[in-house]
Amino acid sequence: MILFYLMLIGPLLTYALVSRTTRREYANRAAITCFFIILFIILILRSESTGIDLENYKYYFNLIAESGWNRIFSFNLEPGYVLLNKLTSVIFNDFRFFMIIVAAITVFPMMSVYRKNTRNAGIEIVIFINMSTFIMMFSGLRQAIAISLGLVALSYAQERKLVKFILIILFAMTFHLSAFMLFFIYPIYHHKLRKQSLWIIVPAIVLIFIFNRQIFTLLTMLLPSAYSDATLSFSNAFTMIILLVIFVAYSFIIPDEGSLDETGKGLRNLLLFSLVLQLFAPVHNTAMRMNYYYLVFIPLLLPRVMESRKDRWANLTELSKFVILLFFTVYFFYYAYTSTGSLHVFPYHFFWENV
Repeated sequence: MILFYLMLIGPLLTYALVSRTTRREYANRAAITCFFIILFIILILRSESTGIDLENYKYYFNLIAESGWNRIFSFNLEPGYVLLNKLTSVIFNDFRFFMIIVAAITVFPMMSVYRKNTRNAGIEIVIFINMSTFIMMFSGLRQAIAISLGLVALSYAQERKLVKFILIILFAMTFHLSAFMLFFIYPIYHHKLRKQSLWIIVPAIVLIFIFNRQIFTLLTMLLPSAYSDATLSFSNAFTMIILLVIFVAYSFIIPDEGSLDETGKGLRNLLLFSLVLQLFAPVHNTAMRMNYYYLVFIPLLLPRVMESRKDRWANLTELSKFVILLFFTVYFFYYAYTSTGSLHVFPYHFFWENV
């Protein structure tokens, strides 16, 4: 667990040192860089037992490596992921090297987007590590790559580069088909949502939650065949729903709308969409998987909300910063020490350990 402590302490020390000699903006970027570099190290040093899906991914890596080029697209996996396996095996036929490649493809695009959008590295980091997407990065290699490419898609949406936005999503879908959910980013991000619309949105959200099972059954008919035959099952997702409701309320109550920039408003729209997706998570974990693409945007929103707070919420905002930093730090390590989780990421093991 020492690396996870370093993952939080390292950015803190980096911020403290850099902020003494330069602007806070650069200190935040340095702290974010430190965090993702340590996360990269954690990912490449993990044992193949740290992540429940890695054994299966190793099986496919060896199978693809042994197959001829004429057979590599006969596997029941997305073509981009299969091709990455094959190319890696040609260069260095070792699954651990493949894990390093995937970690790099996953972490460094994320780092780039977070560096570009950071406002408060501490808040962003502690929220990021408590999102289910963080734990998934240790196990779900295909979707981890797709989520990282989704952050690149966000950058293209921010810059209104529609063609590049579409192309990067199509590329992400070659690693995980569920990346089609990223197409919603562009229209939702740029939608001019007014607070008055909440009088319609809030009752609609309540109705969606009440009838989530019936609505999800209908939606599965529109999904790709890989998801349309999903069997409905209950999952424990209510805690995340409550958390997202709190975040949504906070992001609409605290800021002065005139001070919240376009990026903040766009990210807030995506948070609202993430809440809607999460309403279906208690029905089936497919909804949770699709929400992974949007949970990674949430850490970037809250610091912008805090920066644009109304004067009357100044004290509450400062208190919320302290509460968020303390609560999410404590909760992360509590979870790490008391639960293996469904993906068996904890306890963490190094690759040289005999486990």
